Amino acid sequence: MKKIASFIVNQSKFILIAFLLLIVYCVWGMGQVNIEYDIAKYLPQDTDTRQALSIMEEEFTTYGTAKIMIKNITFQDADALHDKIEALDGVKEFKFENTPDYYKDSCALFKITFAGNDKDASSVTAYNETLNILKDQQIFVSEKLVDNYADELQSQINFVLIVVIAIIIAVLLFTSESAAVVPVFMLTFGVAALLNMGTNYWFGTISFISNSVCAILQLALAIDYAIILYHRFAEEKVKHEGNAKEALKDALAKAIIEISSSSLTTISGLLALATMSLRLGADLGFVLAKSIICSMLTVFLFMPSMLLLFSKSIKTKHGTFNLIDKTTHKDLVPKIPFVGKFAVKFRFPLFIAFTALVIVCGVLSSQIMYVYSANSIDTPKPSDDQIAITETQNVFGCSSQFVILMPGKDYDRQKEVLDTVENYDMIKDALGIPNTEIKMNGYSYYLTEKLTYKQFSELLAIDDSLGDTVFTAYTFLSKESMDDGIRETALY
Repeated sequence: MKKIASFIVNQSKFILIAFLLLIVYCVWGMGQVNIEYDIAKYLPQDTDTRQALSIMEEEFTTYGTAKIMIKNITFQDADALHDKIEALDGVKEFKFENTPDYYKDSCALFKITFAGNDKDASSVTAYNETLNILKDQQIFVSEKLVDNYADELQSQINFVLIVVIAIIIAVLLFTSESAAVVPVFMLTFGVAALLNMGTNYWFGTISFISNSVCAILQLALAIDYAIILYHRFAEEKVKHEGNAKEALKDALAKAIIEISSSSLTTISGLLALATMSLRLGADLGFVLAKSIICSMLTVFLFMPSMLLLFSKSIKTKHGTFNLIDKTTHKDLVPKIPFVGKFAVKFRFPLFIAFTALVIVCGVLSSQIMYVYSANSIDTPKPSDDQIAITETQNVFGCSSQFVILMPGKDYDRQKEVLDTVENYDMIKDALGIPNTEIKMNGYSYYLTEKLTYKQFSELLAIDDSLGDTVFTAYTFLSKESMDDGIRETALY
């Protein structure tokens, strides 16, 4: 270790140049990283949900939707706004009636279906125009066509990161013996974070969660490693009577072993996330494990250059000094030897107390209630989305929907499922091909109901001869069989 440390310290200038080149590369690499915003992409391919989503994407058109509540508005004004929005290009369906499902307590609920998904240009344009039409109203958008959750998360993480950095700087100024060490720590972390974000390009695509939370998790680890090295450096400077270069060689030789052993346990724990069936665990684990490696290498290679730079003697007319020694201040951390004495003296009662505490916490952990929606979390400072959802639910209640995929031609089985789920009190309605009703010219039939050509003619309000011709063509195109001369088919 002493040879390795000596090489690093002696070649610190060349290593610093190499890091400057790496920083340029990583700045370029950050712009090349693809961010995945769809968590469903990380589901295992053999799960029912992933298979169902794949079928949905291949065989069905998924339309984008938006749910907007307008507060303090008359039905007439809401109906006029409905007509304007419904006329927009890109709006496929927009139903609005004077019923409790759409208008209640001076609040109007707009449920809009667009002609494309959230990536379709015409749908996004129609959505933005809808918001523009409603800009003078008191609106709550509980369901957005364009989900900006990832952007909100990144914005909040950036704010938290700024707060954490400010707290860390304050703590370092209080606990460090020299104020000049603080910029060394900050530069070390900044370079480590930059290296990690830039090398995410090697993975091609990472999740927006990994992209958002990685920096703040890396910060704590990088600072810990830097503190270990600096404390070793401060100890060795006393032994070497202020010779920074020799002190740094001994400090680095000892710190490499300490930091490496600590980091390996952390990396092992993070890589264990890769065993999750949900591949988001592997994405998060690999990115975080790489962040530990980047932090460790930055502390081993980049930080010694910074310590030597800040320890370099500067000649002035008042004498020679270096920044670390010049900014040294009195140790502000209070001495607390009584804590150690207390822990040793009462070690047996403390052991019994902590054992009991572990048992109690183990029992309480089984009582934890989990929330599976970010919008269901009670927070002292709710987001705009959470406020919109709460306001909408207070007036119109809760609602959600899900899709069940079944074999396409097994209509009897589909009808059985639809009839079963419709009997549940918590299910408002269930829709599928077998229970889709067609009403025309005073007649009513279901899509899968078998019809003769006379019933077909009645439904279309045409004479029997024309109906017979159309019916024959229809049965031919739909490949329906004609047994015993009785021709019948289904509307689907």
